[in-house]
Amino acid sequence: MTDTLITQIYLILTTEGAKAHGSGLSAMLQRLKPACVRFEISDSDSESISLAIDLSAVCHGHDIPLVIGGPDDVALAVAKASGADGVHLTNAPKAAGWIREALGDDCIVGMGGLESRHDAMLAAETGADYVALAGGWGDDSHVPDEIRWWAETIETPLVVEDAHNAERMKALSGLVEFITVDADQPDLLAAALAGLSEDAV
Repeated sequence: MTDTLITQIYLILTTEGAKAHGSGLSAMLQRLKPACVRFEISDSDSESISLAIDLSAVCHGHDIPLVIGGPDDVALAVAKASGADGVHLTNAPKAAGWIREALGDDCIVGMGGLESRHDAMLAAETGADYVALAGGWGDDSHVPDEIRWWAETIETPLVVEDAHNAERMKALSGLVEFITVDADQPDLLAAALAGLSEDAV
């Protein structure tokens, strides 16, 4: 008998969002209970590193991993400096091996921004912990074919990047492992809670 898949929230924070939420981030994590937090940055400056260190401490206080997203060299540098749990890379399908050499065997390596099904499969085959895809939705109640194909065919966990309302989240619930939620968009947070909370109980 196959266990029922529980679709979980994957929270995304920008630099501005990290500053804005500040001390309220812990309460947000308690409310949303995300499986992972991704901190999206564009620079490896001291401010980004300092914010990443603070975020890492808050996330780890809730037993939630933190990954760093952004330009690949920037994400790697900030992950190393902050003690984050891993990185989210874009269009680098074969990078998992050298990332683990830099960050350690237990680090999380996520892959997004992949330009083809071949690249997504290559990322999975070479050791990515998850692959992130955007589905190109038409009808919000109909799961895009690419997402359904991946979920039903490939064992590597799938993060869906563009399920930005409660109807899409409901359609994906039980099919995919993770759905991204932008912490800077209150309506999206509400949709996440409406779309997934009941199914996670």
